[in-house]
Amino acid sequence: YMIVGARLHDTAASNSGAAYIYTRSGSTWTEQAILYEPTSSADVYFGQNVKINGDGTVALVHSDIGFHVFTRSGSTWTHQQTLRDTDETLSLGAGKYNILLNDTGDLLVTSSSANETVKVYSYNGSTWVKVNDITDAGITSGFNYGANIAGDKDLTYLVVSEYGSGSAANSDGKVYFFEAG
Repeated sequence: YMIVGARLHDTAASNSGAAYIYTRSGSTWTEQAILYEPTSSADVYFGQNVKINGDGTVALVHSDIGFHVFTRSGSTWTHQQTLRDTDETLSLGAGKYNILLNDTGDLLVTSSSANETVKVYSYNGSTWVKVNDITDAGITSGFNYGANIAGDKDLTYLVVSEYGSGSAANSDGKVYFFEAG
């Protein structure tokens, strides 16, 4: 399975966005589904960031409205839940956003440099629940913590960056390493 985001897609509304799911048979890739932001609102840029788990049963798509989880049964994709804290700013111009999804599709991580947050969500069998805000005492406010994140396939290990304030005196970035446990 492969997922491709198209944040400027205009079928539902202007700049509403879409995410395309493809399957592979031999050397041929075939479009299986097109996912849309559930409200079909304009200017939400659905598909800014996209991830799909190892067996292609869970997809994660970012938009200005939130982080959207879709699940697959057979060849049918269904919107499962939108994840967003009420205090989060998610607009395209407000910072960098990243998403990670573990290989089994039951753990995900979101980050926002605008909010300087990294959040971990776990699927409990019926809903996604925020289980952790990842932080460190050394984080410098205003330095875009969460600008980039990376993890192994199980999300046991995470790397989070901040890249500095942009001024010459304070432009050094930092990288933080975290281990689940």
